[in-house]
Amino acid sequence: MEHKSKKILGLDLGVSSIGWAIIDEEENKILGMGSRIIPLTTDDKNEFTKGNAISKNQNRTTKRTQRKGYDRYQMRRKQLTKVLQEKEMFDEKLFNLKPLELWGLRAKAAKEPISLIEFGRVLYHLNQKRGYKSGRSDANSDKKDPEYVVEVKSRHQEIKEQGITIGQKFFNELQKNEYYRIKQQVFPREAYIEEFEAICKQQQKQFSEIITDEFISRLRDER
Repeated sequence: MEHKSKKILGLDLGVSSIGWAIIDEEENKILGMGSRIIPLTTDDKNEFTKGNAISKNQNRTTKRTQRKGYDRYQMRRKQLTKVLQEKEMFDEKLFNLKPLELWGLRAKAAKEPISLIEFGRVLYHLNQKRGYKSGRSDANSDKKDPEYVVEVKSRHQEIKEQGITIGQKFFNELQKNEYYRIKQQVFPREAYIEEFEAICKQQQKQFSEIITDEFISRLRDER
């Protein structure tokens, strides 16, 4: 009767590799071996070590979304610059304003007359941020908002109760503390639109021939 030796397949798993070997247990011989390296970035390795799933497609989607967002921002800025130059509302000198001066000008624009080029600078500043916009569909509108969204809506409600704009809020805070972290204070897109309309309405009073309703609508659509 022919004797068949027992063969065993052994595997060795690592963070970014897998090794294998076929062993003849009875003859104590290695019949074959090899390894396969899985290319992972440092971030991928860290996520794997933490037990988190890794999806390269998801990473690519995230980066692609970021690139699209930046491209759209560049396009909006380019279009706005062209419009402001046509109306002689663009002056590069005002881009040297210090943060407190710029926020002060933006706060002032919502309640007092400013010059056309100052108004152009304020519009350029408003163009930099569009605010948080929920991607929730109507079918999910009854779901509870996460803590982050609750905070965003709470900030908006707070300035509405105070009767001030985002610009006025940040200017007030910067006057009290020059190191106030504006980037951490996210507002919904609705709040930015309300501020934009309040500023345009105020400045339209003195420049009605230039700041027409059509002009305001054009700016709003290209913001």
